Amino acid sequence: MWLSFEIITRVITGGFMLLAGIAKLSAGPAWRRKWLAAFRLVPLPLAGAIALGTTIAELSAGAALLTGAAGRAGAAAAAGLLVLVTGAVAVSLLRGLRVPCGCLGRFGQLITWRIVARNLILIAAVTVLAVHGVTAGVGGLPWPAQAAVFAAMLAAAAAFSRYRSRGHRDRPVITAPAGPAGEPGHQGGAPQVPARQNHTATHQESKHPPLAERQPSS
Repeated sequence: MWLSFEIITRVITGGFMLLAGIAKLSAGPAWRRKWLAAFRLVPLPLAGAIALGTTIAELSAGAALLTGAAGRAGAAAAAGLLVLVTGAVAVSLLRGLRVPCGCLGRFGQLITWRIVARNLILIAAVTVLAVHGVTAGVGGLPWPAQAAVFAAMLAAAAAFSRYRSRGHRDRPVITAPAGPAGEPGHQGGAPQVPARQNHTATHQESKHPPLAERQPSS
């Protein structure tokens, strides 16, 4: 029973953190800097360096939790990182900010209280591992077999995330509080029409002038 709980917790939490780190790393330094700066919790000149450090920490903690190489220390590091991230999300929600969570890099959803609840469950599970102890590897399997299992699980998670993000554009960094209309970053009033639509409307009006401006036919 305990071994099943340990394996499930390590695979889900460690795999998620490793995938999140890879997604942030592939998004590039400019996106990472804008993403972290949108939370308004760190000085802007340090946002790029702190975002890179967060990405490296996610990769390290995820790998340590998956492999069990660092034992309790790896589980404790993963739990601590999740606490920091969850705290940042909760503070931003209380301040009315609507920013991408960065869970899957450019394709992450906007922060919600559901993310906070999910992370609290992961924190509780990983904390139990840190207190109880972590078994090196998975169930005593040889290291080549363990590597194959982890690679297959990560490939499946990456394929699932790619399927979810298919057809969606990159999530913009939105920091304005939700307005009366309920739109993130919109502070009331009617939504603005994109410039392309305005251009199309102007073209149609010029092609079909109002009846008052048409010349009477002879």
